[in-house]
Amino acid sequence: MNSRELRAERMKQNKSVEYMANVIGKNPSSYRKKERGKVAFSIPEMVAISNDLRLSPARFNAVFCDSKLLFGISPTVLNTVL
Repeated sequence: MNSRELRAERMKQNKSVEYMANVIGKNPSSYRKKERGKVAFSIPEMVAISNDLRLSPARFNAVFCDSKLLFGISPTVLNTVL
């Protein structure tokens, strides 16, 4: 997870830690630990945050997957030996 990207996205949309904690059903202290990367977000929490912040698939990838998801590449290309 990219903590800086998540924090930047939250702040760009003027959403507080308290607000985001409510989105995932946690207290602000728990959310802070998750946003700092000390505790992992669960998949349902990532989905809730993504929906609330209206993250595009590419932005979700940048925030939660460190841009490691592949988009637009066919499975045959992935299995090709170079």
